[in-house]
Amino acid sequence: MAELIVCTPRYLPVEQWPDAADRAIAINPANRPQVELLARIMPSFKPTREHIAAMTTKYWKSGKVALTVSFLDVSDSALQDKILQHMNAWAPRANVAFTKVASGGQVRITTVHGAPPTGGHWSFIGTDITTIAADKATMNLDSFTLSTLDSEYRRVVRHEAGHTLGFIHEHMRAALVAKIDPTKAYAFYGAPPNNWNKAMVDAQVLTPIEESSLTGTTPPDPNSIMCYQISGTITKDGNPIPGGADIDDSDYNFAAKLYPPGTTPPTPTPTPTPTPTPTPTPTPTPTPTPTPGTGTPEFSFQPQPYYPLPPAAPVAPPAPTAGQLVAPALGGGATAIVGVVGLAAIMGMVATAGVVGVVAIAKDKDG
Repeated sequence: MAELIVCTPRYLPVEQWPDAADRAIAINPANRPQVELLARIMPSFKPTREHIAAMTTKYWKSGKVALTVSFLDVSDSALQDKILQHMNAWAPRANVAFTKVASGGQVRITTVHGAPPTGGHWSFIGTDITTIAADKATMNLDSFTLSTLDSEYRRVVRHEAGHTLGFIHEHMRAALVAKIDPTKAYAFYGAPPNNWNKAMVDAQVLTPIEESSLTGTTPPDPNSIMCYQISGTITKDGNPIPGGADIDDSDYNFAAKLYPPGTTPPTPTPTPTPTPTPTPTPTPTPTPTPTPGTGTPEFSFQPQPYYPLPPAAPVAPPAPTAGQLVAPALGGGATAIVGVVGLAAIMGMVATAGVVGVVAIAKDKDG
C-alpha cells in the first residue's frame, strides 16, 4: 500500500501573525486569547503582541459560515463539484456552506503534486485565508482527480475543509505524542520546507494537550477527522498514524457548537383576534426623590482593558480577580475553557529567533 500523503500544517510567515491575529479578533472577538490566565499564573508576565498572536484562534464569526470557493488549476466541473460536495459534508450538522464561484473565491483550491509548501495536502487555518493574495491558493489537494478513491475524498477534503473552518490538528494527545520519536521529529520538521527550530517542534508536535485546554466538553478524540496524520518516518515503530478517516459525531458536535445550525420556526396556526376591551388609563404615581446617601447604587459594566494590538503605550494589565477568567461564549451554548498548553515551549519560541507557535486551544481540531 502506498504511503498516505499526510496533511502538513500550513501557517502564515511568523512576521504576519500579529496582523492576522488582529483580523481574526475583528472577525470573531471570541478568538481573543485569555492572556489574563497567564498573568494569573505568572504575575510578572506581560503579554506582547507576539504572545497574543501565538494564542489567537482563527474561527469565523459564530453563526452561519458562508464561503465562496474557486479553483485555480481545475477546469473539470465534475471534479469541482465532487470536491465541493465533500467540503459541504460539514453542513448537515453545522451552519456551514461552501459555494462554487467561477473565480475570486474566498477559498481557492489547487491540486499541485509535490513536496510542501506547494504540493501535498494542506489548508490555511480559518480566518487566515483572508490574508492570502487573491491569486494564491488557500488549500491544496495533491493530485486529486475523479479517479481518486472516495475514501481519500472523505479523509482529505473533509479534513482540509475543517482547517478552513478554523479547526486545528487534534494530534497532541498524550497517547499519540508518546508514539513519536523526538530525535526523528526534530530532524524531520527542522528540514525544508518547515525549517522549524526545536522550540517550534516541541510546541507543535511534542507537547500534549491537557484536558483543561479543550474548547467545549468533548475530550480529545482519537477518531477525529482532524486527528493529525503523522508520518511513519518520525514514529518510534515506523508505523504512520493515519488519523481519522471521516467526520465523526464528536467532530459534528463541536462544529455545531461553534456554528450552530439555524432553525426555522414552525408556521403558527392563525387564531381569531379577540376584540380588545378598553382599559382605563391609570393615574401615574409620582416617583419620590431619594434622600442623598440612601438607596441602591447603580452599577455599569466596564469591560476590562485588553492589551491593544498594537498597544498605544505599555500599560500594566489590571490584576484579575476570582471569577474573571471565563472565556467568551462561542455561540450555541459552547463556552471556551482555556488552559495553558506548553507554556514553557511557547515562551521559548518567542525567545528563540522570534518564532512563535500556535497554542492548541480547543478541540481545536486542526490539521
